[in-house]
Amino acid sequence: MAKKIKLDFGEEDNVISWILVNSLGKLRFSRTSYYYLIIVPIIVKALDKLNNPMLLKFGESNIQINLELPFSWYLFYFGALSISIASLLYQIFCPELIKDFRNYGEFLDAGESDSYLARVSRKYNITPFAWGSLGTPYIVEKKTETVKNTATSRRFEAPLKTLETITDYKHNIKYQEERKDAFNNIYNEVKFRNKKIMNTSFCFYILGFAAFTWVILQNIAFVIKHIL
Repeated sequence: MAKKIKLDFGEEDNVISWILVNSLGKLRFSRTSYYYLIIVPIIVKALDKLNNPMLLKFGESNIQINLELPFSWYLFYFGALSISIASLLYQIFCPELIKDFRNYGEFLDAGESDSYLARVSRKYNITPFAWGSLGTPYIVEKKTETVKNTATSRRFEAPLKTLETITDYKHNIKYQEERKDAFNNIYNEVKFRNKKIMNTSFCFYILGFAAFTWVILQNIAFVIKHIL
């Protein structure tokens, strides 16, 4: 008798994550989409007050300028609005660990301490390891030396005294490996948090980019039509 195979698609199989949304949110076009929400209505209002076509007189000759655009302002504004909503959701709900760092290498280069990871883990209720159990980042090598104390009296011999001096510092490999594992565990956890908001932000980005892509295609078609 054949056994039924149960397919279990976990979060690691989910293509959409805050990492993907973060890459869209950091695009320059996404960061400037807010400006279009203000600029577009002003331009549309200004064009409505102009006669179409516009006639310009140069001496005895008239030049006719067609102000009709090859795309819809409504579609352009819808694209800007969609990306602005997506960017707002991204800025508010994307975990700071995802926004600040792409990998553990960037985390190390930034010089962040364990308290940063501790704060993120508490915020999202993640316990990848027992905080404070990693020990110290460096292993201190010491040398023991026996010396005599200074005699307080000529009648008594000075006792011996043991001194420890630091001779070298070495990286604690165990600490570094566990710290990297902790970062990766937290990173993999938070990249799927607030999934509904994450998916909503991603969908608004796609709608916005699709609208702007259609506007670009309309412009290309307009140019080709007038050339031919």
